[in-house]
Formats: sequence, structure tokens, C-alpha cells
Amino acid sequence: MKSRKMLPIILIIAIFSFTQTSLVFAAQGKGNGRGMAPGLFKNQILSSNFSEEEAVELIIKNGRFLPPGILKEIILGLDLSEDSLEELEEAGILRGLPGGVLKEIYSGVDEDEDDEVEVKGYITDIDAEDKVIEIDNKDYHLPEEVEVEIDGEEADLKDLEVGMKVELEIEDEEAEIEAFRVEGVVAIEGSIEEIDLIGVYHITIDSEVYEISEAVEVLLDEKEAVLEDLEVGMLAEIKILDDKVVEIHAESMGFEMVEGNITALDLIGTYHIEIDKKEYQLSRNAQVVINGLARTLEDLEIGMSSTVEISEDTVVKVIVEFEME
Repeated sequence: MKSRKMLPIILIIAIFSFTQTSLVFAAQGKGNGRGMAPGLFKNQILSSNFSEEEAVELIIKNGRFLPPGILKEIILGLDLSEDSLEELEEAGILRGLPGGVLKEIYSGVDEDEDDEVEVKGYITDIDAEDKVIEIDNKDYHLPEEVEVEIDGEEADLKDLEVGMKVELEIEDEEAEIEAFRVEGVVAIEGSIEEIDLIGVYHITIDSEVYEISEAVEVLLDEKEAVLEDLEVGMLAEIKILDDKVVEIHAESMGFEMVEGNITALDLIGTYHIEIDKKEYQLSRNAQVVINGLARTLEDLEIGMSSTVEISEDTVVKVIVEFEME
């Protein structure tokens, strides 16, 4: 980033005070989790007089705690430059967002005027309906006329898959795609035991931990989804390319839902939780969501009004909602 000019001392103090208290709302492991709600954070940052540089710094600091929809509204509302979007991408803020959301975010960025494209790499996403192919995490918009070959055989755009090695040429409003299936793609089935969406993303399937690619495609019940939709206990098939998960196909589960106040919580011995004085076994990997933000079991408190999801007599998710003071 370009360095900013020196601001008057009073303005520096004002900005520091505002950014350090009002907008830093979701640092994990601090306080009791009762920080600024995502919607309020969005309104504050969009209505502020921050420079683009300052706004990007705040998004990087807090973006991983925001729901995808709120994050999209903030980025579109700020009308960020291509350089700022690249900085958010490098910081991992845009990872895990659906392809359609990323397309909308990048739609206002000036594209290369050069109609000739020659590129080789691996398909990291494909949208046959909108004619957009992503190669090594970069989008290429295809013209109407597209010829596709897979392993030397004529094929359709919809036959392309994430993980294929591909050669793309675009010239004079025509495109040619030569794709090759990669034998290195490995499919693994099992039960999701843990999902880590902090820092470098990981997923645990039947006690084995796998790193998740930034360009991962997620399908839940064969419908487009995001990583945050996945839950512990779901059955899933993952596809691995170059030691990273590039696809996750998961099946939702039937849960028993119980609402009430947390009256007891044991995170040391047998791991259990009481809802309105009724005891339930608590999964050590249970997901915790407080006011729409991913939290940990340690952020739960006695007296919180909650909704818990129970699978096979074990609480696998705790959802807490409360009004901000």
C-alpha cells in the first residue's frame, strides 16, 4: 500500500479511537463474544469517512468473522479498486465465497482490453451457464462460440470439472478449450469430524486432516453452498488435488432442535451442557455461532438463550442470539 500523508494529531487520535473500539468487534478468545453485530459493522464502515486504505485494513482485521452476504455488501458498497481486491484476496478474506458472489464483486473492475488470451493451468471453478472458467484462481469470461475437447474427445462446457488440466485460447470472439483429466485427483468419503476456518482452512474426515484449497467448490445436497454451511457429523466426499481439497460434496443431516437457556456447562470432565436443566452430551468439536459469528465452546456462558442441534443424542451445534446492549 502507498503510505498516507501525515494527518493532524487530533484526526489520528479520533481514527485510532474509533477503529480500535467501535469496529474491532470479533477477536476470538477475548471478552464474552458480545461485540458489534455484523450489520452494525457494515453500516459503520459504509457511512464512515475512512480512506480506501483504512477501510481495507479494517476488513482484513474483521472480515473472517463476517457472514459472506455482509462481506459482499461492504465490498460492493465501498467500490474498491482492483489493487484493494487483490490485497483482500492475498489476505484470504475472499476465500470460501461462492463463485457468483466473487463474480459480482469483480464485475465492476476494469478488465483487460486485450481480446486474445492464451493460458494453461488447472480449472479451479467453472460456471457453464454464465460461461466463466476459473484457471488457477483467475476468471476468464468466454465468448458465445466455445469449442471443448476433453482427453482428445469433443465435449461440452458443462462436462468440464474442477481439477482438470486445461489449455485455453480466446481470439476473435471464439474460444478453444483442451482439457485433460488428472489421475492425481483422489476421492475420499467419510464423516466430517472438524472444520477449521481460521487461518489456513482444514477439514477432518474420519480422523484425517486435509488442507482446503482457496478455490474449493462446496455442494450441500447437490446445491451450491459455502464452507460455513458444513457441519460436524455430515457425511461427505472430498476430492483432493495436489494435497489440497478442491471439492466437497456433503449431505445434510436430520437434527433434533432444542431451545432454552444454558443452565450448566462442563468443558473439563464429561463434556455436557444443560438446557433448561436437562442434560445433553456435548461434542468436543461442536460448532458455536453467536450472533451469526463463529465462536468456540469457551465463549458460551450460563444463562445464554440458545438453540442446540442434537444428532445421535449429542449436541453438535449451539446457536446463540441476543440483542446488543
